[in-house]
Amino acid sequence: MNKSRQCNPSSAELFFRAQSAGRAVELCLNCPLMIDCREAAREGGYHYGVWGGETPEERNAWMAEHHPDPEVREEAAREVERVVRTRERSRVADRNRNARLKQNLLKNPRPASTGQRSGPVVQRDRADQRASQARELLAAGRTPNEVAEELRISRRSLQRYLSRATAA
Repeated sequence: MNKSRQCNPSSAELFFRAQSAGRAVELCLNCPLMIDCREAAREGGYHYGVWGGETPEERNAWMAEHHPDPEVREEAAREVERVVRTRERSRVADRNRNARLKQNLLKNPRPASTGQRSGPVVQRDRADQRASQARELLAAGRTPNEVAEELRISRRSLQRYLSRATAA
């Protein structure tokens, strides 16, 4: 099934990026071919991308239980387990990171803001803090895109922070 012709999105990439899954599902909900598309994806054993308004996680869970081919069922079950493990590792890493940050704040409380600190010293401190946070997130297995999104910075800013940290 040629998804890009039937759905005619501005970019077929929309259906295969995790960040845009919600938007892709919305497009599918208004499509007259949604059921056919979903069935074709299930029958074809497609493990990636939004098809017929169904995310990969939803489709893999369905295929793990209902697909007629045992090999596809096993592969889908492995993919479901992989996603669950990845999410759990991410949750644990977040909890550990938050605990470390809390401990650091308790050990080294920030001085009360006097409104006096500004300029290059403060900017350097902020850059060092961002670089440290970025390194922790990358060490926890996050992708650079996820790190940039979580820190609410551009991918280019992330690269600058990390290159500054390694140069120092």
